[in-house]
Amino acid sequence: MTRKRKNVESDENPPANNGFEGYGYSESKTQKTEEVGTFPNKNNFNRSEERSSDGWRKDYNGFNGGRGRGDGGFRRNDRGGRGRGGKREFDAKDFEKQYGRVGGNDDFNGEQDGSETKQGTSSNDRHRPDGDGREFPKEIVGYLRSIEQIKKKEGKIEDFILEKCAEEVAGQETVLLAWTEAAVVVESVFGSCPQGAALFLSSVSRLKHKTLADLMFGGASARTIENLIYALCPITDSEHVELLQKLSGILIDNWADAVIAQPSSFLIRAIVWVCCGLSAKPKTGEEKKRIYKGNEMKTSLKKVYDKFALLAFDENLNQSAMNSPNFVTLFQDFIEADGMWNDKRGDEYVKKKLEKEDIEGISNAWYSPNGSRIWEKLMETCSEDARSLLWLEFCSKNVSELTDNKFSNFPLQKIINSSTSLEMVTEIVESMSTKLSYLLDHQHSGVFLAFIRCAGRHPSSEKSVLQQLRKHFRSASEAKKGQFLLNVLTLNKYDGSHFDAQMFTPKGSMLVSELVNYSKTKTLCAGFEQLTERQIQEMCCNKNTSRLIQAVLNSKTMSEEVKEKIIGAFDQNSWETLITDTYGSRVFEKIWSFVDVKRKQEIMKVLVGIHNTSKFWKFAMLRCDLYLFRKSRKEWVEKMKKANS
Repeated sequence: MTRKRKNVESDENPPANNGFEGYGYSESKTQKTEEVGTFPNKNNFNRSEERSSDGWRKDYNGFNGGRGRGDGGFRRNDRGGRGRGGKREFDAKDFEKQYGRVGGNDDFNGEQDGSETKQGTSSNDRHRPDGDGREFPKEIVGYLRSIEQIKKKEGKIEDFILEKCAEEVAGQETVLLAWTEAAVVVESVFGSCPQGAALFLSSVSRLKHKTLADLMFGGASARTIENLIYALCPITDSEHVELLQKLSGILIDNWADAVIAQPSSFLIRAIVWVCCGLSAKPKTGEEKKRIYKGNEMKTSLKKVYDKFALLAFDENLNQSAMNSPNFVTLFQDFIEADGMWNDKRGDEYVKKKLEKEDIEGISNAWYSPNGSRIWEKLMETCSEDARSLLWLEFCSKNVSELTDNKFSNFPLQKIINSSTSLEMVTEIVESMSTKLSYLLDHQHSGVFLAFIRCAGRHPSSEKSVLQQLRKHFRSASEAKKGQFLLNVLTLNKYDGSHFDAQMFTPKGSMLVSELVNYSKTKTLCAGFEQLTERQIQEMCCNKNTSRLIQAVLNSKTMSEEVKEKIIGAFDQNSWETLITDTYGSRVFEKIWSFVDVKRKQEIMKVLVGIHNTSKFWKFAMLRCDLYLFRKSRKEWVEKMKKANS
C-alpha cells in the first residue's frame, strides 16, 4: 500500500554549513512543548455522513468508508503528527511550512523537482510541531540523501550499503521519524528492499516500550513504519516474523486506543495484509496473489494474524469502538482477510447474533452508517448457509423497510448479489416477487436490479419474474408482447404508436440490459424485431439505450437475428453518423469486436472513402487500422484474423 509522498519542508531549519550550504536551513528559537497523553483521545473523532437518494454514499468530515486517513477520510500525502507535543504561537518561521519553501539553490530545487506544498493538516496534527521540538538531524539526512541518489541512478541499493546506513542511523531513529522530511528520506532508502526495511525496523523495535508506542501512534513515524512493513513482503526470514510479533505486541497491548487512532489502525492493517502474503491492500476486483516462502513461514504468519483476529471479532471488547470510522474500516479488512484464510469467523459472528435472537441489534447495525458497512462486507464474504439463515430470520421480513433506508439498502443489495445456490435464489424470489411493483417505483434502483440479476442465475426462477414484469408493463397478453421492450424503456410512457427516444429512461435501460442475459428472451427478441432501422440508429446514439445495444451484442442468449438486424441497420450513409457520435462510437467498437473478418472488410470498404476530422472517427480508424488497409489488404486481413483468434 504505497502512496506517493509530498516532500514537506520543516518549520525548524538548523543552520547550514559545509556541503549543506544553500539548503535553506536557518536558526530558530527553541520551541517549548507541553506533554500530553501518550495515546490520542479516543473521543476526539467526529463523523457525519449520509448516503444520497440514488444509492451512492455521500460523506462529510472526510470519511468515505474507504482506505483513507486524515480525520477518517482518504489518505493524505502530507505527513503530520497525531496530537502529541505542545502548542506554540504562529510566527514568521512558520511561513515556509505552511506555504512552501522560498529560496534555495538550483541544485536543491532540481533535486526536489515535482515536490508540492503541504496543504492542511488534520485537527490532531495542528497541536504538534514538526520535529516535536527536536533539532533537525541535518548531517544524517544529508548522508541518507546521498544514498538516495545512488538508488535513483542505479535503481537499487546494495545490501552492504544498507547495513552501513543502519549503523549510521543507530540511536537516531526517534529524531529521524519525528521530522517529516527526514522520515520521507528514511522510507525511500530503507524501504527499497525487504532487507533494508528489516534493518531499520530492527533498530526501531529495540527502543523502549513507551518510545516505540509513541512512534506507532504518531503521524510521520507511523506512516514510515507502515510502509516499511509492506516493504518486508514477501517474508523470507524468521527474524522478520519476530519483528512483526514485536510490533504486534505493542498494538495488542494498547488495542482499545490503537483501533480508533488513525496511524496505529493503519499499522494493524499493514501487518494483517503482510501476514496474508500481500504487499498492499488488494483493490476491489483485483486478483489476490498471495506469496509465501514455504508452508512453515505461512504458519508463522498465520499465528501473528490470529492474535489480531481474535480481538477484532470480539464484539464485547470492541463495543465502544463501533462508532469510530477508523475501527469500522479496519474491521472490514479483517472480514476480508478472514475470507482469505477461510477461518469462518464471519460466519460465527452472524450466527452468534442469530442464536442470541438479537434482531434488534442486527436492525440497528443495518440502519446505521457504520454498521451497514460492516454487514455489507460480511454478506460478501460469509457462507451461503449464514446468508440463508439471516435472510429467513431478518431480511425477508423487512424487505420494504431495508430498501427504504439509505444505509440498509447496501447490505441488502450485497446479500442478494452474493447468493448463488438454487435454494437461496428461490427464497429471495419468493420473498420479493410480490413486491416487484414497489421495487420498480422505488428511488433506490440498486435493490431491484440486484433482485433481477439474482433471479437470472437459475432458469426456474426466471419465469415467475418475467410474468410479473409483463403484467406490470402492460404486456401480459400475446397481442401486446411486442410492446414490452418499449414499455420497459419508457417506464410505461409509450403510447403504442409514437416512438420517441427522448422518453427512454436510465432505469428502464438498465432493466433491459439485465434481462437480455436471461435464458428466456423470446419476449425481448419480439420487441427488437418490430423496430425499424431508423429506430435502431436512434437507440444506438441515445445516451440511455446505447449501453443496452452493447449488452445485446454481448449477450449469449439473444438470437443472432436480432444482433444481425442491429448491425444491418447501418449502411453507407449511416456508419459515419454512428462513429462520430459520442455514444454511438462505443456501439461501433462493440460491433467491430463482434463481426468476423469478412464483415469487417465489407465495413472498411465503406469507411475508406470517408474523410472526417472528429476525434471519435480518428480513434475508430486507429482501431480498424485504416492505414494498413489502404497499404496492403492482405496484411490487414492476416492481422484481423490473428486478432480474432
